[in-house]
Amino acid sequence: MDPRDDPRTIRHWRFFNASCRVVGIGFVLWGAGFAAWGYYLLANLGAPFWVNGVEDHDPAPRLVMALFATLMCIAGVYMLLMRAYRPDLGDASCIDRHIDPFGSRDPNPYRGPRSWWTGDRQSDGSSSAV
Repeated sequence: MDPRDDPRTIRHWRFFNASCRVVGIGFVLWGAGFAAWGYYLLANLGAPFWVNGVEDHDPAPRLVMALFATLMCIAGVYMLLMRAYRPDLGDASCIDRHIDPFGSRDPNPYRGPRSWWTGDRQSDGSSSAV
């Protein structure tokens, strides 16, 4: 039996892709919230900001928080925009896209519409419903 047809493999890649989407949503929400808070604190240096139990008016920790949260938000957006990765359906990773020493990849992977959450094939071409 081909390992790509194993139900455990299929469930694994569905879970992997759905987990990436959930983590991406969390990164966007938390990153946007903390970035907004950080930029608010940067704009209002008189606003109280506690570091180790002491009120601090130094802009450095506020800037670090705002920049880190912005990077977190950008990473979340990237995770939401990237295509679902399903090697059981013939997808190649960026490493082995041009190298296939064992001939294990399908030479004609499925290029049709896929579900955004899990990467499953869609027969009718409509976008996936949430």
